[in-house]
Amino acid sequence: MAEPAVLFKEKINYKQPGGAGYAAHQDAPAYLDSRQRVTCLLAIDAAPDTNSGCLEFASGRHSEGLIGLTEDGIVDPEVAAQVGGAVSVWPGHPSKGTEAVCEG
Repeated sequence: MAEPAVLFKEKINYKQPGGAGYAAHQDAPAYLDSRQRVTCLLAIDAAPDTNSGCLEFASGRHSEGLIGLTEDGIVDPEVAAQVGGAVSVWPGHPSKGTEAVCEG
C-alpha cells in the first residue's frame, strides 16, 4: 500500500457449535466512503469443512462490484443460488485455527 493503513472498524463474531451462519453478503457496502479496504478474518478455532462453519467465498466475483443486494444489504437469495453456475457453489476456506484470511 502506498499510504498508511488505518483501523476503521473491529468486530468479534462469536459462533457457538451448531449455531446458524450469516446470510450471503458483501462487506464492501459498509465501507463505501473508503477507496481501498482490506477485510480480515482471524480464525481462533478450527473449522475444517463447510459443515463446521468455515468462511465461504463467492469465488471469482470480487471484480464485479456489488452483486444483487437486497434493501437489507444481503445478497438476494436467488442471486446467491446462481453463484458458481446452476448450483450454488460457495467454496469454503477450511481453517486449522489461529490463522488469518484477508481480502481486499
